[in-house]
This record gives sequence, C-alpha cells and structure tokens, in this order.
Amino acid sequence: MARPIRHRGIRSWRDFRFGEVAPLGTDLPTWRDRVRRIADSGYSTLLVPDFPLTQPAPGPMPATVAALTDLRVGTWVYASPLRPAWEAQSLSLLTEGRFEFGNGTGRPGIEDELRDKGLPVVPPNERLAQVRETVKRLRDLDGPDRRTPVALAVLGPKARVLAAEVADTVTFALGDQPRREVARLARVPHQPHR
Repeated sequence: MARPIRHRGIRSWRDFRFGEVAPLGTDLPTWRDRVRRIADSGYSTLLVPDFPLTQPAPGPMPATVAALTDLRVGTWVYASPLRPAWEAQSLSLLTEGRFEFGNGTGRPGIEDELRDKGLPVVPPNERLAQVRETVKRLRDLDGPDRRTPVALAVLGPKARVLAAEVADTVTFALGDQPRREVARLARVPHQPHR
C-alpha cells in the first residue's frame, strides 16, 4: 500500500510495509506453519527477537524463515554475549539435531591474517579459555534433553587435552606432517592430576 508522505513541503509516495516479530513460542513445526501464514497474509518482513534463554538465536532463525518463504528477514535487537553457543544450540534445534558445532582456537596463520586486517590477536591460552567457555555455555543452553555435537579443530597439546574433555569429534589442523607425526598427535597428552 502506498501513501503520500510530506517531507519539507515536498509531497512524495512511499511504500508502507507491515512486518511481524515472531518468536518461537511453540514447537518447531507450529512455528514454521506460523511463518508460512505470515508470508501468505501479505506481510513483508519477519523479525526475530534476542531472548537467549527462551529463543533460538536470531542468526539461524531468519535463515530458516528465508528457506521457507520470500519474506524480508531481520533481527529485533541482537546483542547477546552468548552468541556462538546460542547460535550453535539454535541450529541444533532448528535442524532437529542435524547440526554439529565446529570450534577451535584458530587455524595456522590466523594471527598474521588478523594483524593484516588490524584486528586484535588473542593469546592461545585465552583462545582455549574462550573455546572451553563456549562449549560450557552450549551445554547449559542444550539442557538435559539435547546434546549438540561439538567438533574441535586442534593441534597443540593443551588443545588436544581440551578436546578430549569436551568434544564429540576431534579434527587436527594439519599440514604436510608425516603419518607417524599424525599418529603421535592423535594420542592425548598426559594431564597432571589437579
């Protein structure tokens, strides 16, 4: 629907669109049906809210809407510090358990790439702590009835120990290492008792 708009004494026409904020307040099939009804009702936009403890993350939800409809999609505020874990849990929910969360401390050469782009380089021990915290948040968000599989890409001994503790799948960030070196890396290093 178009309507005239007056701005600084100039009359012009501007499209008037309607949208809806559509949180996931039901089971997934019912929400998908609601999304389709919103599209069929002539709305132009569907927004999803940022409520970490009650909603899937706003990143994956618009992608789901876009796959189901031709609606414009967006977020209704998006500022959660839970973002990586929340998005992983959300993708696990929206794919009905078919999502595997890949994480790691960074591939070889990432520090140089970050410096070239003027981005901060976080020390390896801080990156390991961030990975551990992200997996912990994911497990908390999953709750007792869901377990999003976690795949960690690792190379160093501390990352391998972390992967042995928290990962479901481990991949090695390798180059041209000989087979013997790969076999050595696959062994979990001894962890001192605490």
